[in-house]
Amino acid sequence: MFIQKYKLLILSLFLVLHSGALYSKEPDKKEKEQQNGPPPNHEEAQTEKVKKKILPLPRHIFLPKVTYSRVPTIEGEDTLNFSKHRFWFVAMMASWNVRSADITKIFNSHHQEFKERDIGVIGLFSQNTKLDVEKWREQNKPLFDNYFASRNFVDSLKNPKIPYVWLIGEKGEILLKLEMPTVQQIDASIEKSFTLTGF
Repeated sequence: MFIQKYKLLILSLFLVLHSGALYSKEPDKKEKEQQNGPPPNHEEAQTEKVKKKILPLPRHIFLPKVTYSRVPTIEGEDTLNFSKHRFWFVAMMASWNVRSADITKIFNSHHQEFKERDIGVIGLFSQNTKLDVEKWREQNKPLFDNYFASRNFVDSLKNPKIPYVWLIGEKGEILLKLEMPTVQQIDASIEKSFTLTGF
């Protein structure tokens, strides 16, 4: 009788200990959720992936150092100081190019407004002789500075198509670039510059 009671006591003690060990290894659902959070939602997981793929905004791209001269040279005797004005229009032109003459007319028509709004304008010839440019100046009468781009500057642009126009900030950052622009595109870029200087 005593042995049977002793055996039952040992057996019940074993069962209690064994069930306690199982309980500690297998926490219930609620405890799991508290520890690990709710099960991942498929849509939320996709949104997280998309968020990770969004790249930061690119930094400003700057125009290479603009060097120029009164005569065609390799290095150029002058460097354009962007901080001299709030914004700049830099135009690569050619005497043989009809669109260069159109751009000149548009820039001339806004000459006074550019001065009032502190917008600088410079035209640079890249493929002309001094004689070609002198003839061109007589025909088109530009009201803005125009010189010869240095070969170094042209090479740094990897031979851009002519004409090429940039709207540049006072630190030299490119705000807008127009390759072989139409008259409408030039007008739109001038409107943008006026919007930027309208406050």
